[in-house]
Amino acid sequence: MNLLSRLFSNKSNKIQCPRCLGKGHVNSDDIKRLNKELKWRPGSCAYCNGSGKVSAKTAAKVSIDLTYLVNELPPGEKNKLINGAQDAKYRAKVYDEKAVG
Repeated sequence: MNLLSRLFSNKSNKIQCPRCLGKGHVNSDDIKRLNKELKWRPGSCAYCNGSGKVSAKTAAKVSIDLTYLVNELPPGEKNKLINGAQDAKYRAKVYDEKAVG
């Protein structure tokens, strides 16, 4: 594949999910590794939506251990968070502060 076709390819740059390590679900080992005991439970990975893959862009923007990013988060809020909306980032910060306390 030449340079131009790589630049204009519509394939998204997907990488192995750093939260679930490509399994598509978060287990107790992942929860311990990310220091989220008593905050998360095992289940489908909210970071990659259970696919085991995530865009490199998302991985660069959103911390894998963000407590706020869970499956129960409404899709619109999740999209806002991934796209860096300030109001969603603020709600994530408040949520994380409450989860710690």
